[in-house]
Amino acid sequence: MMTKTYCRLTLHERIQIEKMISHNMSLTAIALALNRNKSTISREIKRQKHKHYTALKAVCRYVELQHYRRTDKTK
Repeated sequence: MMTKTYCRLTLHERIQIEKMISHNMSLTAIALALNRNKSTISREIKRQKHKHYTALKAVCRYVELQHYRRTDKTK
């Protein structure tokens, strides 16, 4: 039985998501094009609180969260 490992979205994938949203593609079509699960795409879009998804803001948010998680782990 093969298990699927989780891999975070890359900058390139986020840029593709932004382009496909601007072309009014459905979440299912975007997921198929990126070979990702539909729920992954949906969660990525919902994470941005603004109406328009932008890849740069998504990456900045991801980097901030990673920095916070690494620096806040002191005893």
